[in-house]
Amino acid sequence: MKKVSIILVILFVGGLMVTQANTASRFSAQAEGMSAAGILEWLEEYSPGIAADFAIIKRIAPKVYMDVMEEAATEVPEGEELRQTDPELFQLFIKTDELEVRSIRLAVQLTVETDEEKKQVMKSEIKSLVKQLFDQRLQQHQIVVNGIEQEMKELKRIEKIHEENRKKIIEQRYEYLTNPDSEALKWW
Repeated sequence: MKKVSIILVILFVGGLMVTQANTASRFSAQAEGMSAAGILEWLEEYSPGIAADFAIIKRIAPKVYMDVMEEAATEVPEGEELRQTDPELFQLFIKTDELEVRSIRLAVQLTVETDEEKKQVMKSEIKSLVKQLFDQRLQQHQIVVNGIEQEMKELKRIEKIHEENRKKIIEQRYEYLTNPDSEALKWW
């Protein structure tokens, strides 16, 4: 299944820490085959809220913005694939990423806010976003589990058919291997 997360802010029980990647080991969006402009264009179309949050993050914390764009370089192609193949999971993907990026934006804004009352409001909002994000990810995991369970049912059904037709399958394979020119074994 697809990876469905942006991990740029590590939220600990006791606090919040914004991580910064080592710029020497950072890859660019261009290296992933998608320009920053292409990423932003895609986001404007499918998630304008994320694009707006990116602009705020870029203005306040350029290094965090680079980290977010780096992650988006891998997330956007995955999102596009989901959009084309699984609309339900795509909607969850977008909502999850919106919550994640919004929490990052608030965390960045929190680092520059000087008013203690506003900081408390921001912390409360971050906590609420983290709860929503957890619920979204749990819902995504349930969809993945349901898909796996359906695949297991189908595999068990096929296994049962094979078990029921064991002798016939073995005999057909034997005949094919020992008499490949037999007209009875040709499909066309």
